[in-house]
This record gives sequence, C-alpha cells and structure tokens, in this order.
Amino acid sequence: MLTDHKWGLCLAVIAGTMAALASISAKLAVTADIVHDLCLQFSQEINIFCDSISLLVRCLCVGGIFLFNALMWTFYTKSLQFCPSTVEATITNTGANFIVSAIFGLTIFGEKLSFQWWIGSCLILVGLMLINQGSQETDKYEESKKIK
Repeated sequence: MLTDHKWGLCLAVIAGTMAALASISAKLAVTADIVHDLCLQFSQEINIFCDSISLLVRCLCVGGIFLFNALMWTFYTKSLQFCPSTVEATITNTGANFIVSAIFGLTIFGEKLSFQWWIGSCLILVGLMLINQGSQETDKYEESKKIK
C-alpha cells in the first residue's frame, strides 16, 4: 500500500498530466488544420467528412480544456494534503506537466525537440529537484529547532 507521501506524489503526477492534457485540448481546439490533417491520414473519404469530424473534435476539445483543468486542480489540491510540503507537490506537478507535454508534442503534433531543448529540460528538472531538496533540508532544520 502507498504511504501518504507516495500517494501525494502520485496525485501530483496525475495533476501534471491533467494540466498537459488541458494544454493539448486547447491546442487542438484552436488549430483546425491539425485535426483535419490527422483525419485525412486515416480516411481518404470526401473532405467534408473530415471537416465534420474536425469540428466535432474541436468542440470536444473546448470542453476538454475545462474538464482537464478542473481535474488538474482537484488532483493538485489533494496532493497538497499528502505531500510534506507545497514545494514538493508543485515541483512534481510541474515536472510531470513538462515531460507529458513533451511526449504528446512529439507523438501528436510531430514537434521536433532539439538537443538544446532536452538539455534545458533536464536542467530545469534538476533545478526543481534541488529546490525540493533544499526545502526538505529547511523543514528538517526548522523541526529540529522546535524540538530544542
């Protein structure tokens, strides 16, 4: 069974994933040609069919923006209850959002991420981990002062 701490981290990762899905929904909702081009790849039918599918998917994506944002905030606030610090929940949420957005950008949108992007992303994630580590050390120090 998961400890409260691990459960909080899992909820923060889910929250980050929901945030990435909200962003993807927004991109699909406002960019007609992406959905239309995807439809044409799977169907060689009349263009009108893909126009209808594209409109339907874009409308669903507008709803997805609100749904995924609501889910993100729900999971994030729950993660705050279980993580020992808000910094840890925030960093985990941000890191998950970053990674999931990159994966979906590569797979769905065919985005090309340069080596510099990956190096920068790794540096950001390492920085987030260092911030978290510093926060934990500060918490331990504050706790030891209370005991004395």
